[in-house]
Amino acid sequence: MKIEKLEQILKAGIVALAGSLIFSIFIAQAIAVLLLVLWLIKVIVYKKINLKNNPLQYPFVAFVIARIVSVFLSTDFSQSVQILNKEIFFYSLFFIVVDVFPIDDREYLKRFFIVLISAALIASLYGIGKVVFGFSNRASSTTSGYGTLGMFLTAVCALLLPLGSNKYFLPSKIIWVLILTVIITGILFTFNRIHWGIIGLIILAFGLMRERKAILVIILFAAVLIAAVPFLRERFYQLIFFTNNLSDRDIIWQGAGLLYKEHPLFGFGPKTFTQIFPLFENISDKGTSSWHCDYLQIYMESGIVGLIPYLWLAVSVFYFGIRLLLNKTIDILYRDLTLAIILAMACFYLTAVVGIFILDPISSLLYQLLLGILAVNYRRFILKQ
Repeated sequence: MKIEKLEQILKAGIVALAGSLIFSIFIAQAIAVLLLVLWLIKVIVYKKINLKNNPLQYPFVAFVIARIVSVFLSTDFSQSVQILNKEIFFYSLFFIVVDVFPIDDREYLKRFFIVLISAALIASLYGIGKVVFGFSNRASSTTSGYGTLGMFLTAVCALLLPLGSNKYFLPSKIIWVLILTVIITGILFTFNRIHWGIIGLIILAFGLMRERKAILVIILFAAVLIAAVPFLRERFYQLIFFTNNLSDRDIIWQGAGLLYKEHPLFGFGPKTFTQIFPLFENISDKGTSSWHCDYLQIYMESGIVGLIPYLWLAVSVFYFGIRLLLNKTIDILYRDLTLAIILAMACFYLTAVVGIFILDPISSLLYQLLLGILAVNYRRFILKQ
C-alpha cells in the first residue's frame, strides 16, 4: 500500500470515528484500534511522522505517564490494571490526529465537522424521541447514558455556535438555528443540570459577541420549553437551588475529605473507588462507582503526580487557544475554528467540576479529536510566522 493511500484511509477513519462515537462505543473503539494499527505501519514502515511544534503533547504525555505509574502503585492492582487496555490504549488517538489531520484542507475540515454535527443532531432526535414516546425518562443515546449524551451534545453545540454562523460550514442561518434548537432540546431532555448551566452560559457569552438576534430566538425557545414542560420546569428549579440537590456529591466530597491525605503523591490507583470509599452506607445510589469530578477523581486515583499534568494540560489548552485566537494574521475560518474548540474545551473542563469527561470512553475520544485539531491549528500558525 502506498503512503498516500494509507494517509487517505487514516483521514477517512478520523471522520468515521467522529460520526460513530455517540452511536456505538464498540464501533468507535474498533475504528480507533484500526487507526492505531495503520498509523504504526505508517510510522514504522514509511518512517513518516510529524509531531513537531506541538506544545500540547508535553502535558498530555505527562498525564498518560502518571496514569500508567498509578496503575503499578495501586492499592488494588487487579482493578487498576484494567485501564491499560480500556483507557491508556486509546490515548494514542491524540497523536494520530496531530500527525495526519490535514488542517489546510478546508473541504476535509468541513466534512469532519458536518459529520460530527450531523451525528449530534441524529443522537439528539433519538434521545428526544425516547423521552417523548415514553421509552425513557431521560434522553440517552444508542450506546451511552444521559450523562455522556449530555456531554457530547454540549461540546458539539459549543462547536456549532461559531462554526455554524460561518457560511463556509453552514450557508443558511435558518438551518443553523434549527440544528442548534434541536441539539439544545436534546441537552434539555437529558435533564443534566450541569450541562444546562454550561451551555446556557456559553450561548449567552457567544450572543454578546455576535448573532444576537438568532441567539435570542434560541434562548426564548428554550425558556418557553422549560416553562411549558413540567419535568423540565422542576429540573430547572433544582438547577437554581443546586446546593439543595447535590445528588450525593456532598457525601462523596466528605468521603474524599477523610482519605485525601493517605496517598497524596500517586493516589490509590485507577478504578479503586468502590474499594476505598468510606461512606457507602450514606449514599442513596449504591451503584455509584466514581468520584463524580474529574479533578477529584484524578487526584484520588493518581495523586498530585496525575493532577499536575491534568491541570497543566487544561491551562495549555486555553493559553495556546486564546493566543491563536487573538492573533491578527489568522483568517476568519481558522479563527472561528479556534473559538469553537475553546468553547468546547470550556464545556469539558466545566463539566469536570461535577462530572467525568477525560476518563469516559466516549467523551475522552471526542476530547482527543478536538485537542489534536487545536494542536495542528496552532502548528499551522507557528509555521507561518
